[in-house]
Amino acid sequence: MTVEVTCKHCKSTIKKVTIDKDQILEAVCEVYGFSKEQMVKKSRKRYLVEARFVVTYFIHKFHGKVLTYNQISQVIGKNDHTYVCYALNKINDWSKHDEDLRNRIEFIENILVTYKESD
Repeated sequence: MTVEVTCKHCKSTIKKVTIDKDQILEAVCEVYGFSKEQMVKKSRKRYLVEARFVVTYFIHKFHGKVLTYNQISQVIGKNDHTYVCYALNKINDWSKHDEDLRNRIEFIENILVTYKESD
């Protein structure tokens, strides 16, 4: 989805591109080495849970003003807004102590920015 925004002060038009939820899911799956099907399964393995939380984090970051927590949770096969609250809190806590997680998040964000620029 592309939205054109006109600046009041400089009277120029800027294209603002939104990153699609599927692109977020695809980028996280690529980095973590999981398929989309694995992401929505009910496995509680730490690495898979972390990947789901990262998807939740990025969907909230890029779509949080448009999507409800219930809608965000449904992207990864969950049915409850509390999952999103929990995931965001965990990502915040884990990233304070886990440099590898911070690096993965930064790497995924760079991938998403590349998607955004190529549209």
